[in-house]
Amino acid sequence: MLVAAILVFLAVASSVLVWDGLATGLAHGHELAHGELWRARLRFTTGVFVLAMVLWTGLGLLTHAR
Repeated sequence: MLVAAILVFLAVASSVLVWDGLATGLAHGHELAHGELWRARLRFTTGVFVLAMVLWTGLGLLTHAR
């Protein structure tokens, strides 16, 4: 049960990172500084990577459960 709770927490946190990275990186109407755009891309990449790890771990737990 604790592992499932940790996976849900990580999934939500990484989804927030993906959303924030997309919202900042795809914002129309204003010019972003180079550093801010770089940080937005880093947040997006980190969120996608953590979300992929969560899905991989969750599917692994489901397929190996007895």
